[in-house]
Amino acid sequence: MIVSATRLRRSTAVFPRSNGEHRIRRVAPRRGREVFETDPLVQVWMVHHLEILGEACRAVTAELRAAYPEVPWAAIVGMRNVLAHDYFGIDLAEVWSTVERDLPPLRSQLVAVLAHLPEPPST
Repeated sequence: MIVSATRLRRSTAVFPRSNGEHRIRRVAPRRGREVFETDPLVQVWMVHHLEILGEACRAVTAELRAAYPEVPWAAIVGMRNVLAHDYFGIDLAEVWSTVERDLPPLRSQLVAVLAHLPEPPST
């Protein structure tokens, strides 16, 4: 489990412990929906960070997933798969909805998971 825990911890550095906010949650309100909808760079940036989060969750062991059934692991990985592989099928309205609706509770869930994981061995 250490490898998956380390990967999840590293990938969820998008939840900095210093300020407790996800990078997307810090950027989205400043940029706003209109900028997101019209600026391809902002779209790519947000999609990329959602992919990183999905990739980290994909690597989580079955045991860890079973220990935290409240986390929507399959939905996170499923969205990552769409974002990573269905380039022309990405629904930007759904991406924005995910940022606004789903990230706040997900952040709380993943912070709780990380709090129970062992610290990775120092290198």
